[in-house]
Amino acid sequence: MRRISNNAVGLFVYVSLLCSTGVQAAVIYVGKDHSCPGSGTSASPYCSIQNAFNKVRAGDTILIRDGATPYNENAILTTTGTSGSVITITKDSGHNPTIRLVNSGAQQGAIQLQNVSYVTVDGLNFDATSTASSRYALMVYNSAGPLMTNITVQNNTFAGWGSTAAATAGAAAVAFRSSFGTKYNAFPISGIIRNNTFVGNRGHAIALRQTNGVMVTGNTITGNRCAITNAKGGYLEAAGIKIGNEAQNTTIYGNHIHSFEKFSDCDMPIELITAKSHVWAGIYCDAGGINSIIEGNEIHDVDYPQSLPIAGADSVGIFIESRCHNWTVRRNAVYRIGQKGIRNGSAGTGNPDNTVYENNSFSQIGEVGIWIARGKNITVRNNIIAIDPATGVTSIEFTSTAVALGPHVVNYNLYWDGASGSKIGRWGDYTTRNLTNWRQSCNCDSKTLSTDPQFIISPVPGILSNSENLRLSSSSPARGAGDGGIDLGAYPSVSSPTSTSRPFVPVLKSVK
Repeated sequence: MRRISNNAVGLFVYVSLLCSTGVQAAVIYVGKDHSCPGSGTSASPYCSIQNAFNKVRAGDTILIRDGATPYNENAILTTTGTSGSVITITKDSGHNPTIRLVNSGAQQGAIQLQNVSYVTVDGLNFDATSTASSRYALMVYNSAGPLMTNITVQNNTFAGWGSTAAATAGAAAVAFRSSFGTKYNAFPISGIIRNNTFVGNRGHAIALRQTNGVMVTGNTITGNRCAITNAKGGYLEAAGIKIGNEAQNTTIYGNHIHSFEKFSDCDMPIELITAKSHVWAGIYCDAGGINSIIEGNEIHDVDYPQSLPIAGADSVGIFIESRCHNWTVRRNAVYRIGQKGIRNGSAGTGNPDNTVYENNSFSQIGEVGIWIARGKNITVRNNIIAIDPATGVTSIEFTSTAVALGPHVVNYNLYWDGASGSKIGRWGDYTTRNLTNWRQSCNCDSKTLSTDPQFIISPVPGILSNSENLRLSSSSPARGAGDGGIDLGAYPSVSSPTSTSRPFVPVLKSVK
């Protein structure tokens, strides 16, 4: 009989434990001012983020340290985490490194997550101010097919991304996107983008395309600048959050989007501007984003007062456009917008059908509070729409195309044009009607009011940051005037039957 040595038994037990429990997660250090390549320890950190990405395993944490100069990389992570072993990319304690990629207009990210899941990017400073940067700071990219899931982007700062002139085409500080040319929804991405700060980025702060089940919440987006949409010439765009290319089940909740660059200050060369449609929008869905919700956001100062020097340009709080079906837009505060508080569709694009606009508050809207250009089965109820009395054209408008695509549900709203009561609605033509004539034309709004909503006119820190607080005063006629006796507008009072201390918190939809 062969005898097994004690050493062999010990090795067997060690290997068995290793297989059953997995390798212990490691902490990997990065410090660009140390000698290369480094070993990833605290005493000998890797000299680049890419070196750390090459060695990381599921469950590891990467800690990035300050450098005398910014990190300047296209660092691509291709190692995935797992449900029990998330990979975390963050900064070391006491450090705040600057990360950028100076590569003018390249479709790359300074950090790029490619075909991975269960990865968190937390607390980093992506700053490309005054540089010819790549188009993206953080690029989450699916080119392989299976769902990329549980991507978390939180507590980061993104400033100055998007380069200049033609190199800005499609720019976004954070982009979740699939490979160009793939079948829609073939390579989806899900995750959460929360509590980040975006300052002065070109084009879009956040862009989602071909995603499924992304939540965008608690972000501050300010100072968005113009970008061109196509390097060969196209239209100009600046959008806080852009959703499109068949993105599904998106939740956009509790973000503060404000104070964009004025349209008249856009520095794009005129020879690149070949189209006649240009969009400044707080939140913008186009090209097939479906089954999603926009709730509890504060959007203000988007090209207000309007400066639009080019025909066809439009500044909008929330824009639901071509084939963006089944959206619910509720309890948003939208104010100081150059042209339209809400825009549903465009004249020459596909329908955005089954949109519900309910319990939103609009104030100081430069032209039209809610503009329905096209779309089937549109619901507009329990909203407060106060247009700018000096420049506003009408509180609500359904174009002839939209009227023909009806019926629609419009009721329990409050319209305010500054006292005259003559700028209430347009129904299928360019005649602006008072409330009585509007009701007769649309056969709707039987329970709607035309009166001052009596907002509380004083700033309240943490609620609204500009001149108006869109909460209701104690004597507001909007109290209890909604469907079922609820309050109109974004902020219910304590006495409202469905009131809470804050708007309803949506639950992130599961992705199958």
